[in-house]
Amino acid sequence: VESQLRQNEQKIQETQERDAVVRIIASYAITDYSLPCTLFRIKERYSYHKYELNSSDSPAIVEQVMNNFSDVGFIYGESDVQDLACEYLGNSAIVLVTHYDRDMPEQLQIEQLTEYPLIGLNEKYEIKNILKKNLQPHGFTYEDLSILFETDSIEALKSSVSRGHGLSFLPYVAVKEEIYRNKFRLIP
Repeated sequence: VESQLRQNEQKIQETQERDAVVRIIASYAITDYSLPCTLFRIKERYSYHKYELNSSDSPAIVEQVMNNFSDVGFIYGESDVQDLACEYLGNSAIVLVTHYDRDMPEQLQIEQLTEYPLIGLNEKYEIKNILKKNLQPHGFTYEDLSILFETDSIEALKSSVSRGHGLSFLPYVAVKEEIYRNKFRLIP
């Protein structure tokens, strides 16, 4: 009887591990553009797991993982939480894009940014803070830029850029298809 109970316990544990839900939380752009295809490939390899993908900002992601509400988190930048195991996965470039046919120089100096209308992402995305930090050493602030409006939607921003309403700083993963199809142009 004991042997049978042990075998049943082992089968129950294996079934629970197989049917486990892997809870993943990631920064918005990573969730929208990088992880879906990757998750598809993971699901092919580990089909017995269920996967749940959610998005948030980096501080909330760290909190979710630390409190065991999520199993894995993907953030931009580094975390200063010492009890958290972090691995560097790669660099997600932030690029300046415009409509492909927009009449403007092939390259812009940083001081020229103030001459063009920009459409920005709000604080929901870390891009705004990265941009603020990178402008400071050049003697500029975010407020010096000609921001038409800010949004929390990369798709709304891409729609505005595709209609020629302005330039925007976006994650490369969010615009690589538009660049490849000559809808957007990179401005170095």
